[in-house]
Amino acid sequence: MVTRAGPASLAATPSTRLVQWEVEALEPAELRCLVLAAVTPYIDIRQDSGAWWI
Repeated sequence: MVTRAGPASLAATPSTRLVQWEVEALEPAELRCLVLAAVTPYIDIRQDSGAWWI
């Protein structure tokens, strides 16, 4: 049986590997391009009603 560790058990375990994060601000046009590229495969455009569903 496989169990998943919840937040409480993860917080109780000591960290063996440090992770460093860097945050970079994106230009609005670049962010829009990345978001559209990520969601476009999941958008179904139905021409019969003119509406779209995700």
